[in-house]
Amino acid sequence: MLALSLVFLALLQLSYSDHCKWTAKPHSYDPTNTAKAPVTSYSKLGAFTTVGPSVPDVNKFVEQGRARIMKTFVSCAVPSPYENTLKQWKAASPEITLIGRIDCPNGPPQIYSGSQQHWAEVWMAWAKPHVLAHPSIDYWEGYNEPSTKLADIAWLAEWEIQRMTLLTAIGKRSGIGNYGPGGVPIANATVSAFLPAIKEGIKHKSIMLEHEYSAPWLDYLYNYTSHDGWLTGRYRKLYRNFLIPLNLKIPLAITEMGVDGGIAQNPTKIKGGWKHFKKYWAAHGCSNSSLAYFGQLKWYDSLLREDDYVIGVTIFDLGLDSDWLAWEISGKVVDYMIPYMRALPPPGPALD
Repeated sequence: MLALSLVFLALLQLSYSDHCKWTAKPHSYDPTNTAKAPVTSYSKLGAFTTVGPSVPDVNKFVEQGRARIMKTFVSCAVPSPYENTLKQWKAASPEITLIGRIDCPNGPPQIYSGSQQHWAEVWMAWAKPHVLAHPSIDYWEGYNEPSTKLADIAWLAEWEIQRMTLLTAIGKRSGIGNYGPGGVPIANATVSAFLPAIKEGIKHKSIMLEHEYSAPWLDYLYNYTSHDGWLTGRYRKLYRNFLIPLNLKIPLAITEMGVDGGIAQNPTKIKGGWKHFKKYWAAHGCSNSSLAYFGQLKWYDSLLREDDYVIGVTIFDLGLDSDWLAWEISGKVVDYMIPYMRALPPPGPALD
């Protein structure tokens, strides 16, 4: 029955959407004229990057686009050579939210057994020097795309509670969950298993994290009748069906998002990031792939702007290493995004 429902949703969205009509003409602006641009963009589009000098577009995206949210790998060096860059981002976009991910040597394993307090303390002993070296980071990730087995979700919930307690003790905040694409809990049992962490997260002023990917378009398996999806817009199933009725509307950040052929539901044989779909999009009338992707990102932004509990999304990726070039948005996509981010009015319909 679920398989038939997914097929129906796919047919519904494909018949509804003319994806190339999402592409708007690029907006023009004068980057030296800051009078009209908000101090921080009203767009909820941000990017996942690594702080440092690797790609000039990173600083341009934050400082000229006035990004509302960014996620970054932090430096493994203590003290951090890049904390000043993070301070510059906050000066350029005062309302920006910065989320930190630690990917340094000798990190603890992602396990789901044993004492959660013990393993939270192990994580904290490893993470604390990096956390203290980056005071500009607002929230810290824990596990990346954790297991979705019911027992593991319950174990992780208590581990997150212990981790939040340790971070709160040193004046820092957590991003909890961080489930992978198609993995955020949306069933009674899985949501119930993670609810203790959400309840404690609200007390600790933490935020919820998740990833959303789709292919061959960002709205694949999105239902335009119910206005949620199995891939993109999946977060709405959690919030509308569970958290909002329970008065547990913890703030949410989507810390990875984009077109990715690696998702299990991808109906094509194309793998990799959005750049690998250029020929596919061209065959469907989208000759300018960068503009086509920008149009899809605008569509996703329009969803997020409807939901006040969503802080924003950090698109994968901007300025990461050469393994991820097929997902990279530097260059033309960023050039389309910056004027849009500067010109977007306060919450309401996204620009046509």
